[in-house]
Amino acid sequence: MKKTLAAFAVVLSCCQPPPPAPMAVEPELDPVFVEAPAEVEKRARAITVTASVGGWVKPNDRVDVISLFKDPQTNELVGVTMLQNVLVFSTEPTVPPRVSLLVIPEEGELLVLAQALGSLTLTLRNPDDVDVLEERGRATVNGLLSGERTRVLHYKRFSTIQVIRGSGGPVGGGSGSSPVGLGSSSPARRIASLIPAEDLPPVRSVSTGHVADMFVKHYGVNPTIETAHEPISTFAADVDTGSYTLARSWLGRGELPSEAAVRVEEFVNAFDYAYRPPETEPFAVQVEVFPSPSRPGFHVLHLGLKGKELRAEERKPANLVFALDVSGSMATENRLALARRALALLVDQLKPSDSVGLVVYGTDARVVLAPTPASQRETILAAIAGVQPEGSTNVQAGLELAYAQAATAFVPEGINRVILCSDGVANNGVTTADELFARVKARAAKGITLSTVGFGMGNYNDELMERLADQGDGNYAYVDRLEEAQRIFVEQLSGTLQVIAKDVKLQLEFNPAAVERYRLIGFENRALAKKDFANDHVDAGDLGAGHAVTALYEVRLKDRSQSTLATFRARFKQPDSARSGLIEKALPMSIVQDRLEAASGPARLSLVVAGFAEKLRGSYWARNLKWEELQSRLEQLPPALRARPAVVELSQLIATARRLDVRPDRFARDLAATTRGAPARP
Repeated sequence: MKKTLAAFAVVLSCCQPPPPAPMAVEPELDPVFVEAPAEVEKRARAITVTASVGGWVKPNDRVDVISLFKDPQTNELVGVTMLQNVLVFSTEPTVPPRVSLLVIPEEGELLVLAQALGSLTLTLRNPDDVDVLEERGRATVNGLLSGERTRVLHYKRFSTIQVIRGSGGPVGGGSGSSPVGLGSSSPARRIASLIPAEDLPPVRSVSTGHVADMFVKHYGVNPTIETAHEPISTFAADVDTGSYTLARSWLGRGELPSEAAVRVEEFVNAFDYAYRPPETEPFAVQVEVFPSPSRPGFHVLHLGLKGKELRAEERKPANLVFALDVSGSMATENRLALARRALALLVDQLKPSDSVGLVVYGTDARVVLAPTPASQRETILAAIAGVQPEGSTNVQAGLELAYAQAATAFVPEGINRVILCSDGVANNGVTTADELFARVKARAAKGITLSTVGFGMGNYNDELMERLADQGDGNYAYVDRLEEAQRIFVEQLSGTLQVIAKDVKLQLEFNPAAVERYRLIGFENRALAKKDFANDHVDAGDLGAGHAVTALYEVRLKDRSQSTLATFRARFKQPDSARSGLIEKALPMSIVQDRLEAASGPARLSLVVAGFAEKLRGSYWARNLKWEELQSRLEQLPPALRARPAVVELSQLIATARRLDVRPDRFARDLAATTRGAPARP
């Protein structure tokens, strides 16, 4: 039997200013009762309020409630976020609007009091955004007029909305929207409200480039954090390199890459820093700290992890199924031809105990080769060579069929992996990307992981390919030429296929007595809430055999006499375990170097690579870094390091970017406006 509940309604004009003696005010109208249109759950209450709200709020939406009233103690007008993530029960098209909310009795009491004191406003939440801020917002007239709080929120809004909404559509000449809606949730946790006002970059527009229909997502740029407010930085490991090779392809066409396509950590991961491998543990940790050459008063903390290396004969048997995109878009620029050659390289590295299957998809998906022992090399290569472009792009059908084939040949103690080769444009068979991601995640939970390999420039979906690999517990790479395929499928095959540590989470807790401020360079879309560090239900990145992860921080030291600079922690799961273990290590102040030249050559190389990425993405923190300074730092590296082919190519790419970069200093005027009158900091 349905329960009928009287919903209490208090009517106040949403535009009327609060009365001068708020505690003595009575409601203007007598309470009215309306019958709730649906069942109210046990312990819940439906309360109807008059609020400032747009007509787009509907039943079952989630809203926050902001109250505007005069503080009885100070008589100052204040705005307070009262309730968060409240379910809308019903709406009434009255003037002013009335909305019924589902609350618990104690929250109902707050709403009645707040309605009597002043006015209410409802703000619509994204349905995927379930986080509740521990500290409620409180806006005052003084704060509004001073501009201090608005400057802080200015960048917080820019970072948060970029993270939540992304830049989701195409950049360049395309004018349509992304063929797959990529949802709205993000792992990033912004704490920009802790930034000193003068450390806030002004809002800016994002450069789009000229390559048509490139679907990328901007995850914002990490702020500088006051250690006294938040000493802990937590993020998931990431070994992807796709962003670097994609940018390299862009520059090879004589264009700067889209700023949204540049992920600093993937640039840094693309280079070898000669870390010492561990002897017995899954990975080894190496740390260096040296003066920053581009940010006076700051040091660079270089953190490197190196995974355990395996010989080819030590790698587990692999059950691989290639899901090869043969849609019409793959016919352009020899994308399909390059994908065929890349897969042929991989096949040549397999052992007799491995197996290979091949699924192709265009408008529909079909099996070209059922899982076949790798010893039948000629049969496999003939199947790969025979595929031709056809139809549109039904990536969901291709993945479902590939997963089904992988399941038929499942190796309980081995590697079970689907390798998706595509330009990432899904224009058929998928309603929302969230549906696709959920399926991929469910398959990974059953032991069949997914790696994605991207091909092509123009009409390419970088965002989709990266997120598919993330949800599938695999890795994402972009192949712009055969040499890159050689690196991924030949030189790093064991790391590409075999995971040695799952859900790797990294954390640095800075000593507030030793470090005044810090900034993590990159990893914006890998940020984790500190409460999720020990939560084994929260996914993170996986580390393959021999793979390395590098993270860079900028830190402003406070007291060099302190014995401890920071504490490093890592959590990870063994490949066959659902529970994580903890590694913890104190970083002594003695590791801090006083001269840049005292840092190792590889560490200095990582700083050049990070600076290259920061410049390309138009980072506020690289606004004073000149292209010629990057080139000079590269030339100062040890000769043997400078002579590496990858470093020679980096020098050429920096020179190309310098020539192409005619962007104005878009921060200069806004920076002057936002910092005018602020006291200088040392």
